Amino acid sequence: MKSLGRMFSFWLAIVALIIAIPLTMEVWRHPTVHAQGPLWQTQPGVLAIGNTATSAGGAALTVKGAQLFGMLTGTPTAGQTMTTDTAANICSALGGYGQPGFGWSWDVINTSAGANTITVAGGTGVTMTGTGTAAQNATRAFKWTVVNCTAGAQALTVQSLATGAF
Repeated sequence: MKSLGRMFSFWLAIVALIIAIPLTMEVWRHPTVHAQGPLWQTQPGVLAIGNTATSAGGAALTVKGAQLFGMLTGTPTAGQTMTTDTAANICSALGGYGQPGFGWSWDVINTSAGANTITVAGGTGVTMTGTGTAAQNATRAFKWTVVNCTAGAQALTVQSLATGAF
């Protein structure tokens, strides 16, 4: 009976280990951020949510580092280009999360009443792949990945994933 109890404890420990290891690696190695605004760390591996960024009009603008976490809603009155902040500023906004391989999602929502598009362009050190355009009454999803946040060599990639209408 004593050996049965030890065997049960052994397998219980193995199951706990199998469950815990992937979750720990996911939190620390490649967490996906679904936040709306600036990030801050409340405890190791936990990211808190800030505010949603918005824009209006048709003038070109720069989307600051802290606005690239979550979603950005735009209501352009003409075609609008939104250039991302520089990789250096985005790495600064990431703080301790600026490790190679760290990734997060970002959504751009176009609520224009007319046929006006929002086009996202990469700032200095930001490489854009895919279509960066969100059409009228549509969303465009992006996946950000840190390549390097070492001072003087900051680099990020942003990949267009999908679009949806609403």
